[in-house]
Amino acid sequence: MNFSVTNSFDMPVVKAPYSSIALQDTICLSPADMTANEGDLCCVINNFGKQMILPVKSNPRVAQGKIALSSAQRRTLYKALGESATVSMINERLDDLPLISNVFVTYTRRFGNPIPDENSAVKSEFYQKFKHHPLNVNHRIPINISGSIYFVAINKLLYVDPKTLDSEEVPCGVMERDCRLFGAIQPRR
Repeated sequence: MNFSVTNSFDMPVVKAPYSSIALQDTICLSPADMTANEGDLCCVINNFGKQMILPVKSNPRVAQGKIALSSAQRRTLYKALGESATVSMINERLDDLPLISNVFVTYTRRFGNPIPDENSAVKSEFYQKFKHHPLNVNHRIPINISGSIYFVAINKLLYVDPKTLDSEEVPCGVMERDCRLFGAIQPRR
């Protein structure tokens, strides 16, 4: 399967064209034999780069190659993005992402629920997975930890020592440019 990057946080996605999302109950995926499973993420992007990420709910009445949208999801998408958008299914191979740096966020949610305590066993896995993720201060990024999808939103930036996982908060006001460059982000001494 060929992947193409269509969103601004550089995640591998499969293009899924459609007509008017506000008038449809389902989104057609491409290729047609692709299956949308429970827990997959549907990324909707309009022509101006604004995006929303929705969890997919299983629906046995929906044909293979389509995603069911609830009426609430359709209203939300239409209100936020309008009809000029591109719908994509984010592939589960979220590990196939560029390795970039040791910058982390502290605000995470799994479908509305907080991530386990930072001292728990998931801490190391979470840091190891997210530390190489391309960042943008305006994005909510999905990552896969032990089979569960976590939404990651940038609240405050941390510098994390990759050996000890000790972290120190980066001063507020770090610009988006610095988030991309990473070299400009250093811990306070």
